[in-house]
Amino acid sequence: MRPGDAVRIGNPARGSVAGSVIELTTPAALPALPSHSFDNLKTASVRAILREWHVEEIALLAYRWNGREVAFIALRISEAWYDLKRQPLTIEVITTQGGAPL
Repeated sequence: MRPGDAVRIGNPARGSVAGSVIELTTPAALPALPSHSFDNLKTASVRAILREWHVEEIALLAYRWNGREVAFIALRISEAWYDLKRQPLTIEVITTQGGAPL
């Protein structure tokens, strides 16, 4: 999974939607995330929480909901993806950044 890839984002309770990867990074590279991702939170506090949760990767994902684009953060922990409430997610790459279907 890379920035620009089209993905299908699934949640057992809510179904699935088509979206895209805006940013993908590790906790160590946190300052590289767009500034609007963690408004009003100190980077050190965020890193402490990510370390406590054993987060390996952070994805900023976007999809359309009721005619508007919505963005949210997904966390990869031990090869599985979760939202910020630690609800399980499935993220499947549909097409790569270059547009090639998988």
